[in-house]
Amino acid sequence: MLASTIDFPGTLASNSTLVATGGMHLLVSTASLSSARDELLSGGLLVLYGTDQNGQRVANPTKDLALINHRILGELAVSANKTLLVFAAGVQNLGSNRWTQLSIGLDAALATNEFSVAASAATFPATLPPMGSLSNSPPFYAAVASNDVATAVSNILSGAALTRSGFELFVFNAPPRGIDAETEDAWLPPASTLLGVTTLSATRDLVQITVPVREWVAFWTVGETRVQALGH
Repeated sequence: MLASTIDFPGTLASNSTLVATGGMHLLVSTASLSSARDELLSGGLLVLYGTDQNGQRVANPTKDLALINHRILGELAVSANKTLLVFAAGVQNLGSNRWTQLSIGLDAALATNEFSVAASAATFPATLPPMGSLSNSPPFYAAVASNDVATAVSNILSGAALTRSGFELFVFNAPPRGIDAETEDAWLPPASTLLGVTTLSATRDLVQITVPVREWVAFWTVGETRVQALGH
């Protein structure tokens, strides 16, 4: 996963310095690469977060903490109009307080250039229809060791390194059913719908319930029996 922040493990003691072990990965427009690079190196759009000795998490906590050694670790053209910038910096403590959980982030509201995070997963904006397919996934990015590039590319293209996730949508076109045989026997069909409300009736003292048509799941109790109703 490509980090969008620079995180510093450990504690920054008084009059000490922490050096980043990784970089911040940001996508910029290739057309404005030079301007974006200069703006990032200036440090004006960077935000330093830290936790003080009292356990308080604060942003840009004190003038005694300084960002130092701003540098570009690498630049990679990832498409016809986007370049991936890898940026790093260190933190120096000029004061007497001790700081932990230090992290450098970017405040896009302070930037004149457009910076975006390199996504670690591709999220399709459209719904996948039954028996359908989606193509042209948004790009996503991964960091691998230089010696492993060929293997990583092969595993990604073959799908061996990929996982899938999503939410399955159900549309119910049948009447509600009970959650067990005993409950099913208690129904008084049919269910009726009027003005957007579905009415379900059951025996066992003739308990009745109404639920909105688009409410997926409703539970109620009839005597000792638990009943599940699915709206449609």
